[in-house]
Amino acid sequence: SEVELPQVIDSDAAGFGLHPALLDAALHGLLATGNSNSNSNGNGGGTGLPFVWSGVRLLAGGARHLRVVLARGSGGVSVTAFDAVGEPVLQARSLALREVPAGLLTGAGRQVRQSLFTVDWVPLSVQASSAAVQWARRGQSVGSELAPVVVASVPAAPSGVSAPQAAHQAAASVLGWVQEWLADPETDNARLVLWTQGAATGQDLAGAAVAGLVRSAQSEHPGRVLLVDVDPATDLDPTQDADVDTVLALALDADEPEVRISSGDGEVTVLGRRLTRAGTKEPGAVPAEWDPQGTVLVTGGTGTLGGELARHLVTVRGMRRLVLVSRRGPAAPGVAGLVAELAEQGAEVRVVAGDAGERDALASVLAKVAVERPLTAVVHAAGVIDDATVESLTPQRMLPVLSAKVDAAWNLHELTDDAGLAGFVLYSSAAAVMGSAGQGSYAAANAFLDALAVYRRDRQLAGQSLAWGLWEQTSEMTEQLEGAGRSRLRRGGVQPMSTVQGLALFDAAVAWGAPLAVPTRLDLTALSRPGRPLPPLLRGLVAGTPARPTAAADAGGFVARLAAFAPAEREREVLEIVRAAVAAVLGHASSAEIDSERAFREMGIDSLTALELRNRLAAETGLSLPATLAFDQPTPLEVARYLVAEACGADGVVGESAVPVV
Repeated sequence: SEVELPQVIDSDAAGFGLHPALLDAALHGLLATGNSNSNSNGNGGGTGLPFVWSGVRLLAGGARHLRVVLARGSGGVSVTAFDAVGEPVLQARSLALREVPAGLLTGAGRQVRQSLFTVDWVPLSVQASSAAVQWARRGQSVGSELAPVVVASVPAAPSGVSAPQAAHQAAASVLGWVQEWLADPETDNARLVLWTQGAATGQDLAGAAVAGLVRSAQSEHPGRVLLVDVDPATDLDPTQDADVDTVLALALDADEPEVRISSGDGEVTVLGRRLTRAGTKEPGAVPAEWDPQGTVLVTGGTGTLGGELARHLVTVRGMRRLVLVSRRGPAAPGVAGLVAELAEQGAEVRVVAGDAGERDALASVLAKVAVERPLTAVVHAAGVIDDATVESLTPQRMLPVLSAKVDAAWNLHELTDDAGLAGFVLYSSAAAVMGSAGQGSYAAANAFLDALAVYRRDRQLAGQSLAWGLWEQTSEMTEQLEGAGRSRLRRGGVQPMSTVQGLALFDAAVAWGAPLAVPTRLDLTALSRPGRPLPPLLRGLVAGTPARPTAAADAGGFVARLAAFAPAEREREVLEIVRAAVAAVLGHASSAEIDSERAFREMGIDSLTALELRNRLAAETGLSLPATLAFDQPTPLEVARYLVAEACGADGVVGESAVPVV
């Protein structure tokens, strides 16, 4: 094949050893070699995508034009590329291909492929610290002082307690622990380590719910809490001090908000969570086909997204019989029109008012599924949102959110476990995967669903959780997400997906079959901009972005920066930092629009944007700042004066004592 960079990006070629767009185009020749329908072994029915390179040599840089020779061999495909005058540019001894199901490339095509992820656990290069870690158990102290590390073990579910009950209890307990920790100013320079066992592998569903809750708390209060999940097979016991010493020596050195500890061949390994693209991780068992003559049950089926899914199941996937369950049932807005529309397409649709979280009500619905039209798939799309910062959450507020997701999913699991379902799809949320600020209860509920999918697959049952990103179409659950909330998500790299894109991702995820799929549009370019911290979860997607420096180093730099100014000029310098941060959290183009003496509340800063402002200023200055910063200092000018006093001391003299120890 012969490929050439378009003129619009031709000037960029000199900045690369080999321009990625040129390499990508060169490999499109695989589609003409017969590899589009084969894996590296020459068989299979999916599409072969580049997976593993071997023996690669770049012989010349800056190429704008390539002539490419692709040759099939026993280990894959060899790749040789020459420039326009025949000089060699690239040689690769072997490129192994990984087969991806054909459904992964349908619908929105390339965008589908780029917007479908899963979570993988990757080994980290961590060596146990030689120095003993000073720590204490929750409720204890070291002498008269708080230990720099406090360990709290999330207990396993008591015998006889159902998985949903255990999730409710564990989430409520840990919420109390975290709130107590964040409220105590003496913990500002300490870290709470929460120890779970099997939460990351679907063995502890309650622990998984705790992890979702804590990820949200971590996004609100970076660096305050560390999640450590220990595989039960390691035999590391949180009640044994020596085992805690072993785990902490590894986990604290990893520079991660969440780690998993596993063992093999006599060695203990530390793993970090990473988002990876579909096709780079083996999904497992090939998903079964959904019988179009069977019945599909959809919870939340009369909502905005549930209704769109119902249309899609009938018009695209060819399903002939649907049961749509929701709290309002036939009384839901627009449901009569939806039923009539699908009937014109030849589908039989039954709408039922009921709560899948109530076991008897759900059992009654399932009992009425006709024998000759057996249940072939379940899609659990129902849910409730009640956003609040972790300090504002209560077990009572968490209850309806957890019940709508957790209780309903468990009821579906138990009541259909002998139905031989081809599909058991759980609508989860990227909030559970990424840790979305203000969504602690929702993240906890959906993290339970993610673990339940793995739990079912381990038992040879259909199970898949789709951790959705932001949909462009407003639904009942997202209508409260106003402009500021959407702007906050965009700044975090999350882009809204259209209904067409979302439904294409549904098909792609189901065809791929991984227990956990994360369909979301991410702006990786925005995430990789210099100067902004990259969440560890995304480090495998954005190459070359340095990890965030430690707070102590930042604080020292900030103090040194202020020392270069006369005392009268420091406030002006810091005020510009504050105004820029306020403009960023409000989505303004520049700080010129920010009045230094106008109250934050009048500007539209709520509890979540106040936390984001605090976190931005903490990252910029390295200072340990209270969560109530924007409420205690209610204008940009007052915040600037507070920061100057924290950095320089009340007397205005810059010194080492102003730098916090963390």
